[in-house]
Amino acid sequence: MTLAIWQGFDHSWQREPHRLTRIGSWIEQGDASDGGHLACRFSSTMQIGRFPPDSCHTHAMVHRAGSASSQRIDGSVSAVLHGQLGERVEVDGEAVRHVFPEGDLTATVVMRGFELTSSFSHGFQTRGFGFRLSDIQQHAGTVAAISFVPGFMVFPDRSPDPTTNPHHVLWRVLPFPPALEPRSPDDFEYEMKLHYSIIYDQARMAKFTSHDLAEGPVRSRYVGLSAGRRAVHHTLQGEPGGAYRSASVGIRGFRWELLDWPRTRLDGRYLRKLQCMLDGLDYDPESGRMTVSTKMAFNNFGGRQGREQVRKWIAFLRARRTKDRDRLRAIARSLRMSYGFIVQYELNTTLLQFKDDAHYPVSHLYNVVRKNAAATHDLYI
Repeated sequence: MTLAIWQGFDHSWQREPHRLTRIGSWIEQGDASDGGHLACRFSSTMQIGRFPPDSCHTHAMVHRAGSASSQRIDGSVSAVLHGQLGERVEVDGEAVRHVFPEGDLTATVVMRGFELTSSFSHGFQTRGFGFRLSDIQQHAGTVAAISFVPGFMVFPDRSPDPTTNPHHVLWRVLPFPPALEPRSPDDFEYEMKLHYSIIYDQARMAKFTSHDLAEGPVRSRYVGLSAGRRAVHHTLQGEPGGAYRSASVGIRGFRWELLDWPRTRLDGRYLRKLQCMLDGLDYDPESGRMTVSTKMAFNNFGGRQGREQVRKWIAFLRARRTKDRDRLRAIARSLRMSYGFIVQYELNTTLLQFKDDAHYPVSHLYNVVRKNAAATHDLYI
């Protein structure tokens, strides 16, 4: 059968940045229809921390690939990560092992999505998170099997925004009532779920090659939501010679993390946009090379950003009184900017080569998440 390969996500809040309470993107593959189309369910989640009400636009890339002999085993594995705010927590889960019905096979495992949920209903400002499938081993012998280790990382922290930092002196002078701004705990707990697909085929019908990609550190400051980063192009080398006529790329893991920002004491940030996506696949069977573009971006653009915003409003009012039009326009342009950040991205991929020469376009899936914090889209690809 052909396979639905999840190739990443792109989530962005429509109005404002929010704390990281809940986020998720995953697919579930169904059977092929009589017309040859492949059933696929795309689900996405997103939830605001406190206010204001907002809508989130969620995207995913899904590629139909594989040959008539290709098979899959879908599963999920979860972990609960807890620690103190400002502490990065990384956990490896127990090894997962699956046994195949026959022996002469080649196999690998890729992600088909993820979910992350905070136990604190209002969430926390974030410095990053990640998932990874590592130590992938295929076991031969009388019983053929594959094993792998799931990995999880999350890094919550407090924001430089004094109105959401209960340890700031502002809270002692003018304490905010819990109904307005609940006091967040000093420790955190997140449940993280990794959805995976084991892909296997006859030994000479497929070839799987791992590639690890990294981008950064990327420094950004005072950029709008529309000022996205350019796609970065990579070449993934597979088996040359023209034996494998079609190919795709799966994701074994991703990770993004905000590094220390020198001008603030606390480095947690609101999240406006997060993107980790593959695009622009171009495969040459003779050389065995796949050219792919990675789109990886974080953005915290918005208006609720604390002291820097207060200073700008004061400067704006002074410029109005002095009728300094040039300065007035410059400040007005900067009023809805955000704290700066330095971000590091990592992406673990697997080049999936198949004997069959059936080529399918990549599908760009879309959901909009509103009050219910989740959305599902059933379609055929």
